[in-house]
Amino acid sequence: MNFYKNYNRLVGITYIFLLLGAVGYFYIEIQDKRADELQLIKGRVARHAAAIELILRASTDYIDAMRINAWAFYNAMPPGATLESSLFKALRDDARDNYFHLDDALNPDYTGNLTGAGRIAGRSAAFYREVEMALDLAGTFQFINLSLPSFESAYYLSANGFQNLFPWEPSYKRRFQPSVLESVVFRMGSPANNPARAKYWTPAYVNEDGDGLMISVAAPIYDGDDFQGVVAINLDLEYLNRVNADFPYDLGSVYVANELDELLAHPGRIDAVADRAVTRLAVALPKDLPMPIKGGLDALPVREILALGPYIVIQEEFRSAPWRLVYVLPEGELIRRLIVQRGPQAGLLVVALTLLLVISNRITRREFVQPANQLVEHLDRESRFEASEIPARVSPAWRPWFETISNAFRIHSQFLAMRQELDVARRMQLAILPRFFPDRADMALFGTMRSAKEVGGDFFDYFMLDGSRMGFVVADVSGKGVPAALFAMVSRTLLRALESDGRDVGQTMAQVNNMLCADNDSATFVTVFYGVLDLTTGSLAYVNAGHPPPVHIRSDGEAAALALTDGVALGLVEDMVFQQGTLRLQPGDSLVLFTDGVTEAMDVALNEFTDARVQAAMAGSQGLAVRELVAMLIEKVDQFAGEAPQADD
Repeated sequence: MNFYKNYNRLVGITYIFLLLGAVGYFYIEIQDKRADELQLIKGRVARHAAAIELILRASTDYIDAMRINAWAFYNAMPPGATLESSLFKALRDDARDNYFHLDDALNPDYTGNLTGAGRIAGRSAAFYREVEMALDLAGTFQFINLSLPSFESAYYLSANGFQNLFPWEPSYKRRFQPSVLESVVFRMGSPANNPARAKYWTPAYVNEDGDGLMISVAAPIYDGDDFQGVVAINLDLEYLNRVNADFPYDLGSVYVANELDELLAHPGRIDAVADRAVTRLAVALPKDLPMPIKGGLDALPVREILALGPYIVIQEEFRSAPWRLVYVLPEGELIRRLIVQRGPQAGLLVVALTLLLVISNRITRREFVQPANQLVEHLDRESRFEASEIPARVSPAWRPWFETISNAFRIHSQFLAMRQELDVARRMQLAILPRFFPDRADMALFGTMRSAKEVGGDFFDYFMLDGSRMGFVVADVSGKGVPAALFAMVSRTLLRALESDGRDVGQTMAQVNNMLCADNDSATFVTVFYGVLDLTTGSLAYVNAGHPPPVHIRSDGEAAALALTDGVALGLVEDMVFQQGTLRLQPGDSLVLFTDGVTEAMDVALNEFTDARVQAAMAGSQGLAVRELVAMLIEKVDQFAGEAPQADD
C-alpha cells in the first residue's frame, strides 16, 4: 500500500510540475510575444507619425512658396515701378459701404477675392505695388488648393487694410474687416511677436462659419525691412482626424496635440463647435493614466516604449510643427489578445502532456509498478525466511529479478550458517589462548592476539612442565580462516602432549614436525618459537622454527634479537633436525615474542615495520611491566600503519 501510495503521490506531484511548467512556458511566451508586439506597434507609430509629418511638411513648404513668390515679385517690381495687371484693373470701389473688391474677376475659380477698407482709387504707388503682389499669389493659391488635401483656404492679410482670400467668395459674404488685424494669425506674425520672421502654427480654433475645427500655418511678408502682412493657409482638422483614424493597429488610441496641449486629432469625433472651444489632451486621455509629477507627458522621452501604470505610451515629435503624437494602449487589452492568440496552443500542450502522463502512467503501472510491488513483497517474504514462490503473472522480463532475489537470500542463509560456524571457530580459537597470566615474584608474563579476519592462524600458549620449568610458544600458521585455526589447534595440542615426555626442545620440535607432515595434503605449515624456561636459574632452552626472532631486552635497556637456531617451519619436510639454542635471562631482563603480523605491518606507502623498528621501539624499555611493553609495541605498530588496513594477525 505504501509503494502504491508513494507512486500515486509522485505521479500527482509530477503532473503538478508539468502544469506549472506549461504555465511558466506560456507566461514566458506571452512576455516574448508582448515584447515583439510592442516593437511592432512602435514601428507603426513611427510610420503613422511620418505620414502626418508629410502633411505638415507640405503645408510649411507651401507657406515658403508664397513667401518666395512675394519676395520674387518685390525684387522684380522695385519701388516706383507701375504695373496694372488684369486683376488689378478688375478691382472696384463700393462707394456705399466704403470698401473695394474683386467681385468682377473674369475667372473667379482661379483667383481669390481681394477686398479692403476704403477706396482703391487715389492710393499711393507703394500701396498699389503691395496689391499687385497680393494678386500675384493667385497662381500659388491655385496650386496649393490642388495639392494639399487638408486645404480649407489661403490668404494674404495686409497691415495696410486689405486681404486676398482664396477660394473666391463674393465680398458681401466675406470681405476684409479691420478686426482681423487683431486676430492671432496676424499678431503672431507681427515684428513685435516674431522678430525672427519665422513660420508659425496658430492655436486651434473654430472657423468663421462655426462648423469645423481649424488650424493655420502662416509666415510674415516683408518688403526689405518693411513689414507688409502675413500669408496663411487654413487647414481643416477633420481631414487630419481622418488620417489619424487610419492608424494601422486596432488596439490603443492615437492623439495629436500641439504645444498648447490642444487636441488636434483623435480616433473619436472632435466636436468643439458646440462649446466654441478646443478640447485639451489631458481631458481626452484615460482618467487612470498616471502622469509624471512635473511636466506631464512633455517630461517623458519620445520614441520609447513607456509603461505608465496599466498603460503603454509611445510619443513621437514632428519636425514641421511643434506638435506631438501620443499613442496610448491599455496593456490588459494587448495581453488578452495575446492570450486569445496563444491560448489554444498552450491548452493543446496541457492536453498533450496530460494524455502523455496518463498513458505513461498506465504503462508504467502495468510494466513496472505492479511487478516492482510484487518484487518488494517477494523480498519481504524472503527476508523473513518464509517460503515464497515467484508469482505466475510476472512478466518474463521481471522473472530474473525474482530468481536473483531468491538465490541471494539462499546464499545469504548459507552465509549466515557459515558465519555461525566461523563464530564457533573463533570462540574455540580464543578458548585455547591463555586468559590468565602468572604474576609471580620471580616472573611475569602477558600476551594478546588481534586477528585480521574472524578466525586467525596465530596462537600463543604457556604451560608449566613441573614446579620450576615453564614452556611457552608463539606460532603463526600459514593462511587464514578456519583451516589455519584448525591447524593451529592441532599444533598446540601436539606440542603440549609431546613436551610432557621429557624430551629436549629440539627433539620435541622434530616429533611435532613429523606428526604435522603426515597426511598434510593442504601443505599447511606453521612457524614456531618454542622455549622452556627454568624459573630457578633463568636458563632458557629454545627452538626457532622459521619464526621472527624475539627481542631480548636486558636490564640496562639494550634490545637485541635472539639468535636463530636454523630451524624451518613445521609441516613442510619430515625427519628434520632442529637445533636447540640457549640463553640465560638475568634479573630485570625481558623477552618480547611476536609474529610477522608485527614486523610485516605496512603503512599506506607499503613500507614494512621491520625487525629493526621492533628493536628500536623496545630499546630503553627496561623496567616496564609486561602489559605496558605489549601495549607500547601495538601502539607503535598502529601509529606506523596509519590508515592502512591490517593485513595479518
